[in-house]
This record gives sequence, C-alpha cells and structure tokens, in this order.
Amino acid sequence: MDPLVKELLDKYLILDEDFVVGTFDWLPGYIVKRDVDHTRIANAKFLQDKIDKLGLVTIKIPQKYPYKDFVIAQFIEGHSGFNSQKRMSISMMRELHQLIAEGPMKYYDMITRNWMITDDGYLYIIDTDDKCIPKTIEDRLFYEASWFLLGDIITGHGGCYMNRRINHPWQLLVRG
Repeated sequence: MDPLVKELLDKYLILDEDFVVGTFDWLPGYIVKRDVDHTRIANAKFLQDKIDKLGLVTIKIPQKYPYKDFVIAQFIEGHSGFNSQKRMSISMMRELHQLIAEGPMKYYDMITRNWMITDDGYLYIIDTDDKCIPKTIEDRLFYEASWFLLGDIITGHGGCYMNRRINHPWQLLVRG
C-alpha cells in the first residue's frame, strides 16, 4: 500500500462497528470495506491468479490492500447494472464463462452490482467476499445453480425469481 494512503487511513479512518463499505473525500481513488479476516483480499488474489493462468485479457481485479479490519480497494469508475451488460462484448462473455466455469475454484456471484465495465473496455470484478467464492459444497451448489444459470435473481418471501431484463447476457451465454 502506498505510504501516503496508510498515513491518511491512520489519521482519518474512524468507523463504528456497523460500517460495511464506503468512500471518503480525504481518500480519493479508494473504497473501504469491512474485511476482518481478509477474505476479500485472499479471494482477489485467487481470482487474479486464475485470470493469469487462463490468459484472460478483458477481466481485471482492482488492487486491494489489508488495513486493520478492512480492505482498501482501488475505486473503479465505470458502468454497472443493466448499463454495464449493454457494454459487454462477446470476448468478455467468453472470458467470464471461463472464469466462472473452469477449474477447481469458481466465481459464482456475478450479480450486476459485483462488477463494472470501464470506458476503456475492461470488466472489473469488484466484489470478492465469501459469498462470491463460497467455501462449502452446499453454498457452491446453490450459487452454481442460481447465480450463474439465472444471473441476477431477486430473492424474497422464500423464493427466487429471475429478473429477465438484467439476465439477458447470461441467457444468451448459457442457453444460446
């Protein structure tokens, strides 16, 4: 981590126990997230290693640094939600399919708020918490069957309902 960033954090970062994620005017270019056991950082490293091993060129992981019970992540500006899906290229979709489906470690939580497409044509996976890369087989089965195959789902009242507008790219990729 940049020594200036650490100095700013030491001087200004005072958060209550309920804090989860936020940005601060005194720390431009970064986002602060709660990460007590540094799972986000470990998962980001695993994903980056997998991206490198698969030779993916359109997918990136923001830089992330540990700081006490937090992760300090590079703030990525771009398009998310339905606007990002409209910007997704065929090569991005192919690479995402590889990243999600290949190898022993899979990335499951590709809901639209967990990634961003930048104006220069890169897809950044911005969320790497333990829901994105589950540790138990039960979680893996749920996420693999729902998040990837259905895309962005709406959960409520004991059921999951597919949001077809948001799922459009996944429907094309998975069902052809």
